[in-house]
Amino acid sequence: MMNQGKTLSKEQCPKTLVKRGRMSGIPYALAIGSVMLCTRPDVSFALSVTSHFQRDLVECHWTAVISILKYLGRTKDEILDYGGIIV
Repeated sequence: MMNQGKTLSKEQCPKTLVKRGRMSGIPYALAIGSVMLCTRPDVSFALSVTSHFQRDLVECHWTAVISILKYLGRTKDEILDYGGIIV
């Protein structure tokens, strides 16, 4: 999912309009929204962290969302089993 030990913070957000404009074409909010529609408990924390940066994102935020999407793709056929309750 997200790289272990990778920290996302507001300090990473762009400080200038030029830097902010560079990421303006990235479909970040669309990706977050798509994942929210099918969120599984095993991705909810990572999704929560990445959703804080929809307005001021930089490449590491986008990379984290891509990691979540790749994880979902790799694990789409797996299920979570909570002692007889399948999620």
